[in-house]
Amino acid sequence: LQTNPFQHHMASDKKTPQSQSSSSSSSSNDVMPAFLQSYEGLLKLTDQIPASKQQEVLNAFTNTYTNLFSFKEYEQMVTKDNNEKLFHQFTKTLAKYSQNYDLQTSIFQSIRILSRSKIGINELMTDEFHKMLGNALKSQRRKLIVQCLAVLANLCFMNKEQVSAHAVKHKTYRSIIEILLSEEEKFKNQDRISFLGLNCLFYLVLDKTIGSELYKNNAFFRWMFDLFLLKTQHFNDKRFWRRPSKNKNKNKENEEQKQPANGNNDNVAVVEYHMEDDCRIVVEILRILFNFTLVETNVLKFKLDTFEPQYQREVVQRAVQLLSVPCEWEPEFSLHCNAKLLHLADVVGLISIKLKLCNVALYDGDILGMNLTEESADAVCKLMEFFCMQTRHSYETQPQIAAMMMFLKAVCRYNGKVRQEIKRYLFKADADPIASDNESDGDEEDEEDTNPQESRDKMMRPKHLDAVADGEESIKNLLLKHCTSVNYSVKRTVAEFLFALCGDDQQEMIRLCGLGNAIGIFVDKGIPGFAGAADNATNLDDLAKLKQMQQKKQKKNGASTDKDRAKDDDKDKGKGNGQSDKGNNGDKAQK
Repeated sequence: LQTNPFQHHMASDKKTPQSQSSSSSSSSNDVMPAFLQSYEGLLKLTDQIPASKQQEVLNAFTNTYTNLFSFKEYEQMVTKDNNEKLFHQFTKTLAKYSQNYDLQTSIFQSIRILSRSKIGINELMTDEFHKMLGNALKSQRRKLIVQCLAVLANLCFMNKEQVSAHAVKHKTYRSIIEILLSEEEKFKNQDRISFLGLNCLFYLVLDKTIGSELYKNNAFFRWMFDLFLLKTQHFNDKRFWRRPSKNKNKNKENEEQKQPANGNNDNVAVVEYHMEDDCRIVVEILRILFNFTLVETNVLKFKLDTFEPQYQREVVQRAVQLLSVPCEWEPEFSLHCNAKLLHLADVVGLISIKLKLCNVALYDGDILGMNLTEESADAVCKLMEFFCMQTRHSYETQPQIAAMMMFLKAVCRYNGKVRQEIKRYLFKADADPIASDNESDGDEEDEEDTNPQESRDKMMRPKHLDAVADGEESIKNLLLKHCTSVNYSVKRTVAEFLFALCGDDQQEMIRLCGLGNAIGIFVDKGIPGFAGAADNATNLDDLAKLKQMQQKKQKKNGASTDKDRAKDDDKDKGKGNGQSDKGNNGDKAQK
């Protein structure tokens, strides 16, 4: 979000602090009584009030505050006691009017709004409430099901463990699957139901019981793959990836999106894109597939193998095509190392879908890797550079690149052509060992006369980093620095990728990355010559402890040591005097 740089210089728009405070207080004073009146109306609902009257009160609240997400200004009214009392009454009303679907829809919609405050939700974690929730999901009423799924998604976000336990007991997850796979027209092609259902299952599959059962449901995976193909069918049109504008030119840009690709409107079907809705569903599909890797690592391979070969190729090819789409089709995309664009990893769009695909292929990189083309390498490399640059600023965000590094390692292992392109992208002219090592042609005799010590020193010499401006970074420099990172997940995965990029060749990795950056992965892999190096190395912590113990002993024995030294000095003096006396007596006798 950017502020208007000119607004602070326009005298006509300036307001004094008093006017600003008065205007803000007057607006809040106008809003507060309206919400207070509506919320108090909800608190007064009882079993004695007729269902029609309750329906009016609930509709008045939901129609006004559907888009309310922040309750900070209402914190004096929306308290834990009030919300718990209200949610308890809602549960009783749901049980009493189990067949009044309109009233139930309004109740769940009110719960959906108030649960965003995260206040007093303990009443929504009771067994009785989840029993009512499960019954509502079986109602076959579309509007009611939408509100139930929305409430369940909110609760899963707040406490997925408790919700999962209730879902296992009441088989709520089975009801969600039946709704998603339903062939009834009122449920088919319903994006809201698909999105909310996938969002709930994203949390529920983390439960071992639910995840294991859903993993065996091939019909559910077929539905997800079909939906994935449907929602990405316009991937090859740059206009599809434009986000709808929210400014005054919104209508104009939307009309441009509806225009056919060739610019001719004659006898050409106009395609209207729903980028945000489609991408949001695709992201949820990829997120839930990633969570399934906790149940079975090679989820893509094992689940796609259950379908016909042509269908397998279609799904894999679409994933490869999405990875091959130019990253520049994302309007905000930039490779500048200091551009603050990490939000693109979470905002629905091209970049977030690409990153989620890399996560899903964490253990199935061979399936996508062997199908990538040389033309795809540029888009993959730019995605890698973008994400590494965006996550490098914080110790907490750096491990996010681990999944991508593992995916790229598999790509390098199973696709030699793409591996060479990635290698050239990172190391440029140094990628070719012939061009970098043999800068001057020499005879075989000269090569034989080369001093082995000199060649060894050349190999061990630190590699030159790319020259960059102060405060900036290059992708090559960053990856080499990650090889010695204190964060083990970053260090190990990056080194694994670079080792695979060098064709698992030790000499090549030392040539490109330097021995210091390469030795860590050699030791971890137990490569001959480096195996046991970590065990045989000197432990600096042990040395420090040993030194401290010696110092303590020296302090304790300090006094006794000084006395012993004094005695030794006296003995030495005595011996010296005795020897001098003997010497004098000898001289006298000789005389």
